[in-house]
Amino acid sequence: MKKVIAVAIAFFLLPNIISEKTVTMAKQRQEATPVITSKENPFYALIATPVTLYYDDGLHVKPLLVENISNPSDAVERFKQLYGLQNAIVIAGKSPAEVSNEIAMQIWNSVE
Repeated sequence: MKKVIAVAIAFFLLPNIISEKTVTMAKQRQEATPVITSKENPFYALIATPVTLYYDDGLHVKPLLVENISNPSDAVERFKQLYGLQNAIVIAGKSPAEVSNEIAMQIWNSVE
């Protein structure tokens, strides 16, 4: 009987614990940042997604472009000019593990 009561209490408290952790973690990161990834590795875009889009109290969205770095298309170049992506993070020429570590160090201020 005590186990059933303990499990019931855990189910009631679990959503509160998760939501508090989410809000705390969201405040420990920088604002969403635009990212330009090379088309050479499909994992680059997956790694960049949480950098350009995340939710906390609201929605934070910045552009995520996938381009041929050595020969960018006219559409990508035009988009970069129109929206001023000079401060965008560029991902190219590294392993997904290296890129993931570098992005994490740039975006997250601290983690628990």
